[in-house]
Amino acid sequence: MARRSPRSSLGKGPDEAREQLMRAAERCIDRHGIRKTTMDDIAREAGISRPSVYRYFQDREDLLIALMAEHSRALNERAHRFIEQQPTFEDALVEGLLYVADHGRRDPFTRHLVKMDDSELTDVLDSTGSAADFAREFWGGYLDAAVQRGEMSAELDTREVYRWLAEVGLMLMRLMERDQNTADEYRSMIRTFVLPAFRSG
Repeated sequence: MARRSPRSSLGKGPDEAREQLMRAAERCIDRHGIRKTTMDDIAREAGISRPSVYRYFQDREDLLIALMAEHSRALNERAHRFIEQQPTFEDALVEGLLYVADHGRRDPFTRHLVKMDDSELTDVLDSTGSAADFAREFWGGYLDAAVQRGEMSAELDTREVYRWLAEVGLMLMRLMERDQNTADEYRSMIRTFVLPAFRSG
């Protein structure tokens, strides 16, 4: 398939340009994976010069984190509707983790993220605090309400909680990709090893 030739402009404004570059990056990642996708690849796919990409994203990691944020927020909207149907905080935590892991791993971009050989972005998310930020956007309201109701310990460092929940979510995605356990087996694991850390008493 012929590549587009570089052109001097991209989109009608910064937002549209960023959108086009993110879609170009996704196509490259689908072909090469996260680790092997370069800014040169993305520039060629978008039909612009490599330096032009840096007008919209500081570096490769900045672009990848923007993609992660977009996919995370799209999943959050669906998951929140599901979690709000759960009768208790514990059910919301268990079923929410399962929902995010199961649906997240079905997302093409997230599948690349959770592959063990594409763990570079996971390190970037952790070092920049982005993983904890995404988890806070998802869980913040539920955890705050649980503390107010006395269902969750108020002594926990919430920043560390969000970071840990992000790691648990990624771990579950990897387990679901690799193993053949049933949903009930994963549910039992969460109730046994995750819930006790949140209980107030």
